[in-house]
Amino acid sequence: MKKIYLLTLLSCLFLSATAQITSIANGNFYFPTTWSCTCVPTSGTDDLIINHTVTLNNDLQLLTGGSITINSSGSLLQDIPSRDFLLNGGDFINNGTFTVDRMLAQTGTFTNTGTAEIRTFATYLTFDNSGSINNVDSLYNDATLLNTGTIDAGTFYNNNLLDNYGTFPAVDSLTNAGTMTNYTGAIIDADSMTNTGTFTNNGWLNTGALYNTGNYTNTNYHSFFWLTNGGALNNVDSMIGGGSMWNISDIVNDATGVITLGGNLYNADTLNFDALFINNGEVRAMNWFNTDDVSGNAPGYFIIQDSTANIGTMSGSFDFCDLTQTAVVAPFLDFNSGTVDANITWCITVSQDEPVAESFSIYPNPANNVIAITSLTGSNWLATVFDYSGRELFSATLNSSRNEMDVSSLTAGIYFMRIASEGRFYSMPFVVVR
Repeated sequence: MKKIYLLTLLSCLFLSATAQITSIANGNFYFPTTWSCTCVPTSGTDDLIINHTVTLNNDLQLLTGGSITINSSGSLLQDIPSRDFLLNGGDFINNGTFTVDRMLAQTGTFTNTGTAEIRTFATYLTFDNSGSINNVDSLYNDATLLNTGTIDAGTFYNNNLLDNYGTFPAVDSLTNAGTMTNYTGAIIDADSMTNTGTFTNNGWLNTGALYNTGNYTNTNYHSFFWLTNGGALNNVDSMIGGGSMWNISDIVNDATGVITLGGNLYNADTLNFDALFINNGEVRAMNWFNTDDVSGNAPGYFIIQDSTANIGTMSGSFDFCDLTQTAVVAPFLDFNSGTVDANITWCITVSQDEPVAESFSIYPNPANNVIAITSLTGSNWLATVFDYSGRELFSATLNSSRNEMDVSSLTAGIYFMRIASEGRFYSMPFVVVR
């Protein structure tokens, strides 16, 4: 009986021509009874089709000339959480379920339309994902990654080309050193992001902290808490920050661009003093400090809630409004020892609806379960909370004696509070932590 088994096994291992082999039963990958050939398939010459639950009971290597297709009814699952898969040529297609501990996609093709769990994944080939890749501890891309599905990765490093039409729902640390585009309708949610390459956001981007030393263009929506720019940043749509923005290089806010900060705006390169902030659109911040060069032209404007200080250069014809300014003559800044262009205007863009005297603040920010809206005076205010996509969540009527809101139902993230009363309104971002 042993001789018959060995002869059958050897005959399969030394097949000279490509064979199409299908699974015929649930079983281990390296058991002959799992396959239609009653043999152990070879990874370099056979085309495997999996329609059953096949257990990967050893490491796997797929070589040039071979292929593995997991159909929607099939699965290839590691037996213990330490199996490795080397894609070194050949074609790997997953339309079902696939799990492995570590995967190195070196050469060949990898297409995923099903569900995969890969703890550590490095790819050097064209990879097309329209399914779900879950529980990835670290993902490294050094080729072309096209994502139209969902990739759940803790750490993601892009060193080549990423086109995202899908979702990265919860990246802990994202680094782009290549070319990365987040397309219209796509979503990237990252706790921290570093861009040293070229990044274009045409979709929805949410980052806790972003550090840019490359080229970053935002054409849609970006919410964040902290942002430091040491490269080139161009905004043509909406950037909403719950905290502060620090520019030490070059920022251009286009005429259609809106930058709203719950914290401070610093334009200050403490080393070379050559930071440039060009504003032709709308900028709002709590405090504003400039040591280098701020410029722009109408209809560009700044609206600053609290302190303003300039020891650099303000040039152009933009409008500047300090809602709590103390100066009695122009320039209407709390502190100025720099150069201010005579063509700059002061508060002409602030409409009658802009609540110069009815400012408010949110405490605590970041918040957990309850927030208090301070400095409310006068009649009742309608307070409305929106998520980062602009969807209205809930509202409440507040006044000076009833100024708290319950936010315990909100998940961790960035939100926006808008208060309105008798034609007056104001908005401010706040952050919920868990």
